[in-house]
Amino acid sequence: MTLDKLCIALRPSGIVYKNKNGWGISSEAKTWLELRDDLYLAALLNANIRFFSEVLAILQVPHTASEILNIANEDYKLSWKTKNEVNARLKWLLDLGLIVYKDFSMNYSITELGKKFLEIAGYVKPDELVKNIDPTLEEETIPISKWAYKLCEMEKSELSSRKISIGYIPGSIETMHNTISDYLLLMNSPTELSIIIEYSRKNYQISESS
Repeated sequence: MTLDKLCIALRPSGIVYKNKNGWGISSEAKTWLELRDDLYLAALLNANIRFFSEVLAILQVPHTASEILNIANEDYKLSWKTKNEVNARLKWLLDLGLIVYKDFSMNYSITELGKKFLEIAGYVKPDELVKNIDPTLEEETIPISKWAYKLCEMEKSELSSRKISIGYIPGSIETMHNTISDYLLLMNSPTELSIIIEYSRKNYQISESS
């Protein structure tokens, strides 16, 4: 793995950042390097990564990775297609000693250290999530501006020149802002296409052909 790819993987955690001069270590990461306190690192990850301490809360009762994925999608509305994001969190939690894994049952469960951290950090319960309600649901008529009507009045040449494909933003509408922000940060300085493709594959399960 190249340094660039490693930094891309670490950036969402708040450990590193990227600016026009390149990659750098965050002040929080420097503090962790000085303290060598793994609970501080866990707190840093929890502050920057959604569904981190929530995994610990779930694992107060043993669960498999597949069961955690179902909870993430059904209760926390994360829309993950694979276990990649769940496994990434489980690896961090294992390395930090906050959970344990039992091969024979394929179950993960919280440790005493994990319980201690959960008491300190807390977690978000599914019923505490803000529900996004479409404010236009009760609209019977939609006012359309004159410029919008004008856009619809196209000549045949203009109609034939329209693009065949349409782009999209990965994830849900609720996370659109964060997704765009992450891509802008990634490409804040010249970035190779291969790195953008790998970032998209790892974080959003999007293949190059997509």
